[in-house]
Amino acid sequence: MSAEVKLRPLRRSEGLDRGASSPESTCTSARQGGGLRRRGPRPWSEEDVQRVAWQLAKLLGAGIPLAEALEAVRAEGAPKTADTLGRVLPLLEAGYPLAEALAAIGWGKEAVSFVAIAERTGDYAGALNRLAERLARRIAIRRRLLGQLAYPAFLFALVLAFAVSAHAYFLPRIAGLAEAVVQENPAAARLYAFDATLLGVLVAGTLVAVLPAVALRTGDPRLLSCAVRLPFAGTALRAAATVRTLEPLAALLEAGYDVDRALAKLLDLSPPPYAASLYLHVRTRLKEGARISDALARIPWLDGRWRTYVRLGERTGELPYALGAYVAFLEEDLEERLGRIAASAQPFALILATAFAASLLLRILLPLTAALASF
Repeated sequence: MSAEVKLRPLRRSEGLDRGASSPESTCTSARQGGGLRRRGPRPWSEEDVQRVAWQLAKLLGAGIPLAEALEAVRAEGAPKTADTLGRVLPLLEAGYPLAEALAAIGWGKEAVSFVAIAERTGDYAGALNRLAERLARRIAIRRRLLGQLAYPAFLFALVLAFAVSAHAYFLPRIAGLAEAVVQENPAAARLYAFDATLLGVLVAGTLVAVLPAVALRTGDPRLLSCAVRLPFAGTALRAAATVRTLEPLAALLEAGYDVDRALAKLLDLSPPPYAASLYLHVRTRLKEGARISDALARIPWLDGRWRTYVRLGERTGELPYALGAYVAFLEEDLEERLGRIAASAQPFALILATAFAASLLLRILLPLTAALASF
């Protein structure tokens, strides 16, 4: 049985959820810029999207109609996703594409872009299966990275808690005792300078770790352009932003869209601001007669290795497959880079925590030793 499922207008008799809200309660009746005007639905987690996409892909691949597949997934799903998933069929019946219906119930922009690809080919099972595989890989990477970073984070928290309690309780009392019996403690000033240096290193490390995540989450192109210049994490941030921007474009091109229509489709899906600025810039430059490689050359946060693949695709006329190969290469490279960053965080955290602990212990022991020696 063919895995391709053509989306067609649905009748109310085809498994509509009687308890689901009407399309008008989820979105406005008019399309705005090619998409639905959403009223702040609760965003779905990647785990929920991955689970639903995988189930739908399997059911559609087995030849089950879309209405029955959605109803089956809704009936078997968790309550937090079942309620919102029940609104999809009324939206489809009202004439909205599946991608826009899923966007209206809270699916993320990247997930919606995968579904939008199938609107041209009709292969919803294949698109949802690719989405599920991609999300499963990302979730596995995130869990592995969190596992690698759990020990350094615990170590930092433990040392900081010890430092705060020591500065708030132990050190003032010991310093008062030392001042009562010792005129001067030259080691104290050096220890304060050492603590200040360690604190500066800790703040710098936190900035390097947090700023790329903030830049990617907010999507601001100017912040992203600054964050990619950071050491270590900046290179990984370039790769992550490039993958999230070029992968949907490559998928649409492989589905048969020309570059201009693909860019217009992606802009309709309300991508992150940095991706939207790239799509708009490239589309404008193409209308001026420039090549896509010339347009991409003006984007400061892109991973620089795109030139090899994009120019190869322009020379051979196989731009969709060149972009797809580039994205696949970047995904593997990004996974390796993130693994190396997480692995290097453990010895860095151990060294920094040991230095903090040694400094605090010296600041406790030296005044006591000086006080005992004065008797």
